[in-house]
Amino acid sequence: MTARETSSGLRGVANGSCAEGDEREGAIVIKTRFAAIFFAMTLGICLMPQASDAQRPRKIPRVAFFTFDCTDKTTTWQAFENGLREGGYKIGQNIAVDCRSFSPERDDLVREIARNLVRENVDVIVTPGTQVTLAVKQETNSIPIVMVAVGDPVGVGLVASLARPGGNITGLSNMMPDVAGKRLEILKEIAPDATRIAILFNPANAGNVLDVKATEAAARAMGLTTHSLEVRAPSDSVDAFSSMTRERDNALFVSSDPLISRYQQQIVALAAENKIPAIYAHSNFPKVGGLMAYATDLESLFVRAGSYVAEILKGAKPADMPVEQPHKFRLIINLKTAKALGLKIPESFLLRADEVVE
Repeated sequence: MTARETSSGLRGVANGSCAEGDEREGAIVIKTRFAAIFFAMTLGICLMPQASDAQRPRKIPRVAFFTFDCTDKTTTWQAFENGLREGGYKIGQNIAVDCRSFSPERDDLVREIARNLVRENVDVIVTPGTQVTLAVKQETNSIPIVMVAVGDPVGVGLVASLARPGGNITGLSNMMPDVAGKRLEILKEIAPDATRIAILFNPANAGNVLDVKATEAAARAMGLTTHSLEVRAPSDSVDAFSSMTRERDNALFVSSDPLISRYQQQIVALAAENKIPAIYAHSNFPKVGGLMAYATDLESLFVRAGSYVAEILKGAKPADMPVEQPHKFRLIINLKTAKALGLKIPESFLLRADEVVE
């Protein structure tokens, strides 16, 4: 073999080796790129939400709402619903509200309902009045509670202060510092000869007990005598009016309480039978024949309760949400009852009234 052939052959071998190297390098590059693409696709699939997750509906918050009668979804229920709507929640769409009827005579049943709600881990509980709120408070210190129309939440131990409740309870009070005196002034305006004021209240209601003390203090300042009478059962109302007759009481104040409200027809009838002018702390009494009421505007309180619930569901803490006092009290008078009692209602009084029942 000549040197030229040898050189040519070597070049051929060299060229062949380079070609094979290029092919191997190309294959490696292709494989590397494929691996990178495959890895990127795999990572993308892993990071993509699974179809089942994307289709899974969000958890709808669940609120428990205590009331006397769940079949009567008027007035306060509608007011509460309006408050929720103002806060961006619509029942049946993005919030569920479970109504819970309760008996004012049975605190033990209220607590049993509350225990069930705690087990079911509802998001918020709405409680009307002092008794129900106290009963529910004994069952949970974690689930937010929005109270409505509680007489003195600080005095009965529900919150640390109105400005900073400090626990799991906040909401709306119906307490005003001078409301007891204001009611007596209104009563005296209609019945100027009244000197002995009977007070009908439920001793099991801590708010009522404080209400009685405030009324007694206001009466002493006005030179009036008071006579406090307890109501725990229907028969107590009859006994109370018999006692009023014996003691010659000539006017009556009736506290706001779920138990007393349940007997409202009986109490109104007894007041009419005994010809005694009465002022009530609940706005519904004049609508069923009671003489008059000076009471918080319950509808506005329940609207605000709905707003409170909405704020809590959006992350607000009850401990930091100030308890609101009522912005408005309503004066309501039943003219038919006033006429039956022989009372003359001044025109100026009628002009001040928020509602006149003919």
